[in-house]
Amino acid sequence: MTITVKIIRGDDALKYASDKAFLNKWKTLADNTAHKTVFQQSEFVSLWFHHYQQYFEPILVIGFSGSEELVGLIPLAIERNSGILTQAGAQLAEYSGWLCTSNDNDAFLQAAFKAIKSDIPFSQWKWTYIAPDTDTSWLRSNQLKNTGIYAQFESMDSPILDLHDEEKLKKVLKNKSVKSKINRLKRKGELKIQRITEQSRALELMDQVTDLVNFRHESAHHDAAFEDDQLQRSFYEARNNNLKDNHFSVLWVGEKLLAFHYGYIDEDSIYIGLSAFDPTESKHSPGVIFLIYLANLLIEEGIRYIDLTPGGDEYKERLSNTHNVLYIPTIHTSMLEQSKQSLKKNCKALAINALRSCNIDKDQIKKRFNKESNTKTYSQNDFDLYSIKSDRYVVKQSHQGQNINIQSYSDLLDYKQSDNNISRQMILSDATYRFSREDTLFTIHQNSQLHAFSWLSKIGAKYTRLGFDFSNNKDTVVIDCLDLNLHLIETNHMKVLIENMLNHTFSENTQEVFIFIPKSANNQDCVAALIKTGFEKLNYSDNQ
Repeated sequence: MTITVKIIRGDDALKYASDKAFLNKWKTLADNTAHKTVFQQSEFVSLWFHHYQQYFEPILVIGFSGSEELVGLIPLAIERNSGILTQAGAQLAEYSGWLCTSNDNDAFLQAAFKAIKSDIPFSQWKWTYIAPDTDTSWLRSNQLKNTGIYAQFESMDSPILDLHDEEKLKKVLKNKSVKSKINRLKRKGELKIQRITEQSRALELMDQVTDLVNFRHESAHHDAAFEDDQLQRSFYEARNNNLKDNHFSVLWVGEKLLAFHYGYIDEDSIYIGLSAFDPTESKHSPGVIFLIYLANLLIEEGIRYIDLTPGGDEYKERLSNTHNVLYIPTIHTSMLEQSKQSLKKNCKALAINALRSCNIDKDQIKKRFNKESNTKTYSQNDFDLYSIKSDRYVVKQSHQGQNINIQSYSDLLDYKQSDNNISRQMILSDATYRFSREDTLFTIHQNSQLHAFSWLSKIGAKYTRLGFDFSNNKDTVVIDCLDLNLHLIETNHMKVLIENMLNHTFSENTQEVFIFIPKSANNQDCVAALIKTGFEKLNYSDNQ
């Protein structure tokens, strides 16, 4: 069959993506495509085209038969600043690819790639993962090379949870650690999962969702997703207009939002998309517990598969019971460019294999390097140690509750980097670690400004910080008013925070509180404030 390909760009592509007659043809084509995902269908592509048009030029590569029947479609985009060719959806699309029936696959792709090379100049076109079950044989054939286009492939196993496997879910729930964490959370309030189906309710939750996403992404991935991409939040808000094709679910513990997921759903699968959990509860593995509750909800809704999507996360592998094999093609218009990229890839693989042969983990090296570059370590000789016992402290009422928040992780998102050169990412990463140790955060926060913050260790926990260890007794705690470069917070703020922290911890049967103060003449006001509160200086070595 002869296929005619048209490349529609810019405003014309936007018109096509809004035309009801064309959208009906698009839907019919998707219904007849075995390897379709939501990311190639009109609902996602049209919304993304219109939402991101200031940053990406929309492109539709469409193929027609002689009878003007739509037989193929590739949704693409060009980033306006860089000129990079990408799939529609860019970083927000889990899968890329094309729509077309199996009978027309090779003919459509041959015509489409010739048209793309002719009309859209590019040196490299790197896709995301090709949609599962897509026939990629043509991309590996000599026919592709005959058009002057060259493709390389990377592959990866992507975890899937088949919800028809009841034994898998039972096995997860029988895990003693998981059961224990669920029971501990239930003591804080009822655990319940809810699918958000009303637009107004979804919008009400967006502030909490935004804080969770920004905290998780910046602490782990060095980017505040909704903050760095100003359009991303409004894109998700726009998705609220069509919640039946989206799956927005929230796990509550009592009235507290513990974890959420916002992903796409099709006939029998849900695609794990945007998700995060309350970092103050990280000790209880809320992400894993959320997925367990989500699985039970999806079984009730008649969904069979949770596509956990690639990423290498250990918990995904632990929960999965089958895999998809996914491919990422990198497409070049020059054999020389392909050869250069192949050489670079091979050199990287050789380096990784060399590290593995020496039992060296490259990720651990990277983490260690980053830690050593960003955080100086100290010894006990850099500090003076002060303590106060419960019988030496009288509860102060004057500051109790005054602008003080407890475990308000979102307050840290208003941290502003000052002269100490400590980035917000470092503060959030450190907070993630502390929350996992069950430390408690105290903040002075008002009018969207973070004025000060401090940490209270768990009662009796070994305190590991700044390169040395301090072993508490079972009824003692440590207060930490230092930032990552050993700067104390302002004296007046420290006094308010410490009094609130003492009120808090002495009410929980703590017998003694310790605090470390750097040996510096600049800290005399802080020391005077501590002494006035009831602290006394100790010999550090006597407490080890």
